[in-house]
Amino acid sequence: MPILREVAAYFALLMQIGILIAASVFLGFYAGSWLDRRLGTGMVFTMVGVIMGVGAGFWTAYRTIMKVSKNSDDAKDR
Repeated sequence: MPILREVAAYFALLMQIGILIAASVFLGFYAGSWLDRRLGTGMVFTMVGVIMGVGAGFWTAYRTIMKVSKNSDDAKDR
């Protein structure tokens, strides 16, 4: 039974990371698209928003993975 709990925890972590990245990209796209419509600039801000969303998503995913990794290392030391 503990193995299933561990697998479920890792699966939940993967789902959380996927949602974080997707939400960041979507928000960047939406904000950039909104700015482009308001300013009439084609797709300049949309592309900038998507790139920033990807960067923010991966940065957040990295921080989440490091936090979980540190917590699991601390638990193993006990």
